Amino acid sequence: MPLLQAHAGTCIKQHADETDLRVLPGLLKLNNASDSTNYEFQRGLLMLLDGDWTGADLRMRAAVVSGQASGWPLREHIALLGQALAATQVGELAEAQRTLDAAVAHPFYAVCRWHHWLTSLIAAHLAEQSGERARALTGLTRAFALGRDYGFDFGLMPYCRGDMLSRLAALALAHDIDAPFALHLISRYALAAPADAGARWPWPVRIRCLGSFSIERNGQGLVQSRKESRKPLDLLKLTIALGGVAVRADRLTALLWPEAEGDAAQNSFDNALHRLRKLIGDTQLVLQAGALSLNPASCWTDVAALESSLREAAVSSAETHDDAAMAMAEQALALYQGDCPAGDEAHPDWLVARHRLRASFVRHLQALGENLEAHGEHTAAERLYRRVIEREPLAEEIVRRRIQCLLVLGRRAEVYEVYRHCRQQMSVLLGIRPAAETEALVETLREP
Repeated sequence: MPLLQAHAGTCIKQHADETDLRVLPGLLKLNNASDSTNYEFQRGLLMLLDGDWTGADLRMRAAVVSGQASGWPLREHIALLGQALAATQVGELAEAQRTLDAAVAHPFYAVCRWHHWLTSLIAAHLAEQSGERARALTGLTRAFALGRDYGFDFGLMPYCRGDMLSRLAALALAHDIDAPFALHLISRYALAAPADAGARWPWPVRIRCLGSFSIERNGQGLVQSRKESRKPLDLLKLTIALGGVAVRADRLTALLWPEAEGDAAQNSFDNALHRLRKLIGDTQLVLQAGALSLNPASCWTDVAALESSLREAAVSSAETHDDAAMAMAEQALALYQGDCPAGDEAHPDWLVARHRLRASFVRHLQALGENLEAHGEHTAAERLYRRVIEREPLAEEIVRRRIQCLLVLGRRAEVYEVYRHCRQQMSVLLGIRPAAETEALVETLREP
């Protein structure tokens, strides 16, 4: 069981171990509404902890009914919050919102600040699941203000729903919502990084390969210059270059030790992996079923972050050209500082990874720029193309798109400068002239 779930369920699990909730119906008077709502709610929490959303939804609904019958405002109110959370998990978002509204309107809400903390967290989670980012940020701001002001950082519901609190903490860090409190929650409960956690998450290990290679462990840079450290670092770089997830160990071995065979090759791999684990931590590298992966919950790489930003930019710009797409583009531009993996390695697989990432960077940002053009935002598109060219001066299609934007904007004098720079870069780096399409585009300026 992951650490977060283990922590979240500690007091429930201890109770379950002592009496076993399966036999509780025989011990409790379930015809008594107070006993029944307690039982149903605890069962619902366990099901949330185990990811049984449908079962949790049924139990929380039953807890609300028995809570209302009990005449006990506390139990009724907490059951409403449980039902709102469970309904969110099964995708009944409208029902979840109605239930949450009922919880806010409930008399007990006015007298219990701690329930305000829970309600605000669930509201932020529900809004995020509904795709309402602004409302999610509002709820999160209120929740963290309550947590900070009243010392609230506890309660099973925020922790028993898988990565709910991890995702909310990551969202808070990304949008500068009380970062100290978010970091406090992450540290106190050892929250694992969610899939979309950004660079602001307090990653135990950070690895940069774009433009320069570096490793940070717990915020401290690791300097490795000894000759004997090269193979472990090559193993790390190559694992990242090949995707960082389930990279076959035999492939890594064949690429890094092509002359070794049999036990000698296996020993070389095992030795390099052992030394690499000593360097960045035992839990950061997972060898399972003959494949090596970096731990995504605790190990950040700029390569993975770049690919995530490019994917999100593509999704956000598919139907619109909103701020979310531009924010992802900004992240991608900030991350892409040069070739991957960094260094002068001539290994074919490194070169393939380099070209693949470069092509993805150019392709995704070109698509975003063309979307801006289609909406008449040629100034923004030209600015985006210029920044891409700063990173990739040989991206000639981007150069042509920028020239087109400059022509539309009437900035004809700048077109010659863009063309001259492109021609110089291609001549110096590749020994060739720009393509005929580029030449023809510039020639139109010389026509009377």
